[in-house]
Amino acid sequence: GSFSLVDIVAGQSNAVGAAHPDYVLEQSRPFCAPNEDIRYCFWVHEAVYTEGWTHLRPIGGYSFGVEMMMGYTLEEAAPQRNLAVMKYAYNGVSLACEWNPNGCPEDGTLELFAGLKQWMTDYRILIENEGDTCHFAGLTWIQGESDMMAEWQAVMYKDLMTQFIDDIRTHANNPDMPVVMALVNPTASGFNHVDLIHQGMHEIAANDSKVATATCRDLPLRSDNIHFAADSATPARLENEGIAIP
Repeated sequence: GSFSLVDIVAGQSNAVGAAHPDYVLEQSRPFCAPNEDIRYCFWVHEAVYTEGWTHLRPIGGYSFGVEMMMGYTLEEAAPQRNLAVMKYAYNGVSLACEWNPNGCPEDGTLELFAGLKQWMTDYRILIENEGDTCHFAGLTWIQGESDMMAEWQAVMYKDLMTQFIDDIRTHANNPDMPVVMALVNPTASGFNHVDLIHQGMHEIAANDSKVATATCRDLPLRSDNIHFAADSATPARLENEGIAIP
């Protein structure tokens, strides 16, 4: 069998991504095309997910997310490798609750951390059933906006994210799995703890040579001043930081 490298994209709405190909940057348009050479699976809502591996393509045929350019860029860097992209993201969720590796104390809340781990297990089995070896090669994390709104969430972000990375690496059976964290930068009112979240991310990266941050402060936002605009260069920015994925 062959060796399949799986890159995970996870987080909240900016990870979900919904840019129409007509509005992305001119240089990004080629990356909007489906790529049958790269396996792909996603879960972005209870009703929007793949059942089994498919090939890399815009969700719904028109929704361009960061994983499109990421997949093409990784393929160019490692043309002889079997590549796969797994996206697990949901709108409006926090690390303090829905993504909390210890679970969320609020009843009825989505348990995304447990969900991602189960997704990893299920899709690893599908690859292995084809006779391939599955290797989780990297995590791209695009999240933090929801935790920027309350100080009690922001102050615990560094410790929770450190635990999140450790636990996901353990589940991936890859203790050195590279991680790229996007320094999301909403400028709308109410996001009062951007710097505290960024500080936590920077400290994690300073303590772990396999973790990097990608600045987003200069990237254009939509009119809500929260979400990246379609003509943002977010995928390229993240890939420049994460291209060391083996």
